[in-house]
Amino acid sequence: MTKLKFSFVLFCLIGWQVFSQSETSLGKNMVKFNLAGLASGNYQIGAERVLFRPISVGVWYSMVPMGQSPALYTTKYALDFNEELISLIERSDVEYNAFIAEVRVYFGKGPAKGFYIGPFYQTAKYSFENFPFEYESDAGPTERLSRTRGSVYRDSYGLMIGAQFNIGRHLVLDCFIGPNYSSASGNFLGLSPDLSLNEESSLRSNLETIFSEEPDLLTEIGRITTSSTGALVEIYPDWFDLRAGLSIGFRF
Repeated sequence: MTKLKFSFVLFCLIGWQVFSQSETSLGKNMVKFNLAGLASGNYQIGAERVLFRPISVGVWYSMVPMGQSPALYTTKYALDFNEELISLIERSDVEYNAFIAEVRVYFGKGPAKGFYIGPFYQTAKYSFENFPFEYESDAGPTERLSRTRGSVYRDSYGLMIGAQFNIGRHLVLDCFIGPNYSSASGNFLGLSPDLSLNEESSLRSNLETIFSEEPDLLTEIGRITTSSTGALVEIYPDWFDLRAGLSIGFRF
């Protein structure tokens, strides 16, 4: 029993030494890598700077390389699209880039330690290639427009809560979650050398069927435009979302 008590006290002392550093021994700068994004191929790096206790500021850069996977995972769950649009996205190539700025207010004893709350702003761009705009051709089979591409620009404002802990003097573990409101604007363009009237009508009908199931996408200034040379779709969605992360970083 004595050995057990001694071991417990020793464990507590070691834990206190690892996770509790004096304010003067902790650096004010941190660089971080978000481990949570790896599952979806979303690579996120960030930096945080302590201005004064308890305030810090931070920036993040997030990117998913062009491709069908795993970029689709990030796009499908970040853009609140219906199943019809998701099925089109699954057949296209997607690229994602984002910048995030945040301010944190900490409630721990040291600089940038313990629980915190803070607002953040995110701006992001989704780029699409080979987006499948399909129509029934006069020859019979289903065809798709060539040279299709698109982009969606997203702005998000949110509030997060989280906790950051020191592991020794130079390592930090940071976890957070928070809701945000997002608004976006985007367009999808597909070109064709020459569509007949019947082919253009089929193309428009298909697009209207897809986008009519997502009324929030087409607002007063959104529209679907078709012609003998292709189609242009403009969208203006808005939705509520969640931002979350689990990061490890180096403090100096």
